[in-house]
Amino acid sequence: MTAFIDFHGIAPAAIEGMIYSLIEGTVLALLIWLVLRLLPRKNSGTQFTVWFSTLLAVTILPLLRLLPLTASRAGATPSAAGLASGHGVFTLPASWAVYAFLGWAVIALANLARVAVGFRQVYKLRQSCVPVDLKSLSPEVQEIAGRFQQSRPVLIGTSSRLHVPTAVGFLNPAILLPCWLVAEVSATELKHILLHEMAHLQRRDDWTNLAQKLVKAVLFFHPLVWWIERRLTLEREVACDDAVLVQTESPRIYAQCLARMAEKSFLRRQIALAQAAVSRMRQLSVRVAQILDLDRPRSTQLWKPAIPLVMFCAVICGLSLQRAPVLIGFAEENLSAPMAVTWASPAPTAEGQDAQAIRDQGARFRNAGFKVERGQQRSVPGKAVRHQQLRASVERAQPAPRASV
Repeated sequence: MTAFIDFHGIAPAAIEGMIYSLIEGTVLALLIWLVLRLLPRKNSGTQFTVWFSTLLAVTILPLLRLLPLTASRAGATPSAAGLASGHGVFTLPASWAVYAFLGWAVIALANLARVAVGFRQVYKLRQSCVPVDLKSLSPEVQEIAGRFQQSRPVLIGTSSRLHVPTAVGFLNPAILLPCWLVAEVSATELKHILLHEMAHLQRRDDWTNLAQKLVKAVLFFHPLVWWIERRLTLEREVACDDAVLVQTESPRIYAQCLARMAEKSFLRRQIALAQAAVSRMRQLSVRVAQILDLDRPRSTQLWKPAIPLVMFCAVICGLSLQRAPVLIGFAEENLSAPMAVTWASPAPTAEGQDAQAIRDQGARFRNAGFKVERGQQRSVPGKAVRHQQLRASVERAQPAPRASV
């Protein structure tokens, strides 16, 4: 029974947190977008940091509002919880909050299960790969791999289950290549590919990608979360392209390398993966345009005010919406109890009490068989006058005469 009561107290608070997540997330994302439009153009690393911090803020801000509200309602009776949350611009039955919360929980758990399955597949892929003998590669590639091993040990391997190069990180990072790639590409192309995948591991994109997938799984109902997640995916790849260009300084050669890689991987894809391949090709076209754009900032240095800027905007949104009225409230339903309606009436004045006393006295005389003349004054200011009027009313009220036979 205790769990039932706690659940009815948490469900309305959780739904309110989701509603404010939609509002705060939308306002914050629009504010960040406007600020970035007004500032000089920043590099992709800074863009990624700004939007990733925004994604975290969209997740944390509703929790700061939800936790105190949940703590105040946890343990309360269902009726108390309904009264606590029943005041809003729109009031809905508390059962709707329970059903909405259950629907959210089911979908969120299913999305988290998909993330767990994907994590398991990455682990199995890492375990089944075949390590590449670095001595069989060109000296330039060996030098790049050796330099990277000093900062973060990484395994370079091949897998027949892959169509494109992939960097898998976490505790045991590895760069996995399709089996056909090592034999068919040139040393220069392989160098570019390794530099790009190593940039992913240096930036800890394995962890940030996992974080954004978890946020998307929980906040699946938020359109801005989907938009930010797609933006992060693109900015992550462009940031790694910038890292490659800093070391090679050959944007045209690198763009041609990406185009050839995409063509070869697209031809080897199965028909079932054609839609994913087209989506990747669209992203690749944007990346190639960014690589060949000579006016775009190519620095990999992070703009230092990026994170404080997002924090400042998040605080502004949080404080401004703290005073906002509750949009949707949930009132507890009690169908078994009779409905009680209380009418608020003004307190009677002294004159009103006197007039009521006269009317009550006249009603008693009429019930006794007497006639009462109407027209007496109802509002009497003084006590002596009240007694006189009452006595006169009694004297005038005489029994009706009987007919003589």
